[in-house]
Amino acid sequence: MSKIWSQEEEASRLHARFVRLKAEKGIGQAEFARDNHVPGGASMLSQHIKGRRPINLDAAIAYKNGFGCFIEEISPRIAQEVLNASNANQPSAAPLGVIAAVPARADPLANSLADKLADLGDMLAVFASEEVLNMAYMHCVMAVQQFKFELSQRENKRRDATLAAAPILKTEKRP
Repeated sequence: MSKIWSQEEEASRLHARFVRLKAEKGIGQAEFARDNHVPGGASMLSQHIKGRRPINLDAAIAYKNGFGCFIEEISPRIAQEVLNASNANQPSAAPLGVIAAVPARADPLANSLADKLADLGDMLAVFASEEVLNMAYMHCVMAVQQFKFELSQRENKRRDATLAAAPILKTEKRP
């Protein structure tokens, strides 16, 4: 695990990412926040960049997805918290064994994720040290969280489409 950054260091590095994003792709903070579902929107993103508010897990996931990087590149503090929380009730040996037990679901995406995580657990258990296993486990936990987030976004879109297609009932004003 890399050095834990201060809130100011997290803010500075996040700001640098946004400067690069604006220069390379012309994407501003408001557009990024909207497109990547940053909790609290552009206002919260601005507070994170200025170091006024610490980045939380949901925001870190949104930033990670938007930038296409690992969560520890956004906040080693949050990555460590996720690792600590995920290992809290697990034995220190073979933490990936839990991931292999992800139940199959009717959704093919869920089945694919479970298969990939189980395969990763098998490979790492043979070739990796405990430190590497713990890091890989953290990445798996983040993948599962991302999967859950994407499922909730899919459900929200389905719900929004259903609501948009529903007829609008007009109420009559009574005299």
